[in-house]
Amino acid sequence: MILKHYGLITNGKRQYYNDKLHKACLSDLEGKEFEETIKLKFKRVSCNAFGYYYGCVIDTALKAEIFGGWNKDEMDDFFSDMFLTSYKTLRINHPGFEKEEHYTIKKVRSKGNGFTSKEMVEFVDKVIIWLAQNDIIVPPAENYEEEN
Repeated sequence: MILKHYGLITNGKRQYYNDKLHKACLSDLEGKEFEETIKLKFKRVSCNAFGYYYGCVIDTALKAEIFGGWNKDEMDDFFSDMFLTSYKTLRINHPGFEKEEHYTIKKVRSKGNGFTSKEMVEFVDKVIIWLAQNDIIVPPAENYEEEN
């Protein structure tokens, strides 16, 4: 049996969002051994974050001359390749041969399932910085939220 309870650590103590339920579950486990693991709560990327990225950051970039003729998907692929790509090099030794073979595997991380709010903020910040270095100024998120 796995029990999940959510809460907040304050002054070194656990405070559960539904303390009554937590206490009821503990009473059901009376006299039994348990193992406790605490992990940080996963925070999904909000619709506002995706809206700002696609509706403001990407739209602003598309208006720039250097991206003339691109569409949103191409622009998103460009930035994903640039900032969400990791490479792994595999080295293969064949027994009896002196030659080594090297293979590079490219992996582009998806912004979908498993992408946290923090990772989205870091990604968008990198895109905005890159755009600024190329003389494309993206309005701050506060301005975008006020307009929409």
